[in-house]
Amino acid sequence: MNYTVGYIKDGLASFLFFISIFLVIYTKNINSLKNLILIILIISFTTDFIFTLNIKYHHTKIGYNIPTFIILSSTFLIPIFTFIFRNKFKFKV
Repeated sequence: MNYTVGYIKDGLASFLFFISIFLVIYTKNINSLKNLILIILIISFTTDFIFTLNIKYHHTKIGYNIPTFIILSSTFLIPIFTFIFRNKFKFKV
């Protein structure tokens, strides 16, 4: 199966929505993660908005091209910001 950038983007979005739901349900104080949630939403919205403006990006094969670099940058930025805000995580016991 040939994976396209649009397929990978949608797969990552599904995974991140699952993680977001988990965080919202099991975090003691959701206000402590407000900035992280806003950053992740801005990154996700920007990525989806770029793909919405350029419909051909959805069917582009993974390789050395702009859609792949957009997905890779989003994929690396979200864990970096999560690591930066790691001290704010406090889960219900």
